[in-house]
Amino acid sequence: MDRKPEVSELLEWLDELTRWKKFGTFLPGIRPHDLDIIEDEENRADNRKIALFGKWLRVCPEANWGHVIKALEKAKEGDLVEKVKKLGILPVAKAGEEMVDGQEEADKEEMVNVN
Repeated sequence: MDRKPEVSELLEWLDELTRWKKFGTFLPGIRPHDLDIIEDEENRADNRKIALFGKWLRVCPEANWGHVIKALEKAKEGDLVEKVKKLGILPVAKAGEEMVDGQEEADKEEMVNVN
């Protein structure tokens, strides 16, 4: 869960997140002022989530799925915590990157989704 998520992944896997602002308060690097600006500038919940995720990934270079899970737990979003944990997203090398010694051949795909 140390891999950095992409906005598209966050949108897909947190599509059921309705309390985006509460969740955002627990993301590292996001300030209450940031959330207020997003709320004022965006009218739709989906657009607010896009803005939140984009902002977080810009201000927190070390952002990872572990942060997402912790923020979901603190926001009392238990169902989403379980959903993200069940995805079992594994970080793997992309084309042209070297694999770490001992990594299995099956992990050489761009992304492995273990369900």
